[in-house]
Amino acid sequence: MRDRMLTADVPFGPFEGTKITVHSAKGKNARLHVRRECGQLRTPHVATIEVPLNGDTVDRFCSGCADWGPTSRPTSGLGIFMRALGGSGLLHQLQAYAEPDEDVHWTQDEAQAAAELLQSERGAADEGEDEEDDDRPWEARREAQELQEQVLSRWRHAVSMLPQN
Repeated sequence: MRDRMLTADVPFGPFEGTKITVHSAKGKNARLHVRRECGQLRTPHVATIEVPLNGDTVDRFCSGCADWGPTSRPTSGLGIFMRALGGSGLLHQLQAYAEPDEDVHWTQDEAQAAAELLQSERGAADEGEDEEDDDRPWEARREAQELQEQVLSRWRHAVSMLPQN
């Protein structure tokens, strides 16, 4: 997983270019902070400026502020959008499923084969074929059903973790 949730490649849609207030230490290459109270902003001489929300600005956010993004005006459209993206929101959920998970014990090919096996069985049942004539071993069907349940369980878990607004 990336070390920052909000990165320059996250599309901001209609909020691209929206002016946001940021804070930083004095200096051309200083990190930007969305909260004046950010623990990573360790100077008494803080500059407060307005900048457009875009990839360049996000690249300059400190890692803590990149997890949440701009938080001023939490009830505005931008505030609601950032709340849905940040923290354990949408970006966290997408990143959790974007990289291979060491706890997953199946490959994409195995999942595809299981889906095809179960789908062919459903088609055979619809056509009235007798299961006793089936030359596929019972063990393969059982494993395919278990794999299907594991995959669906992960999907249900992912959906349950999405923020409810």
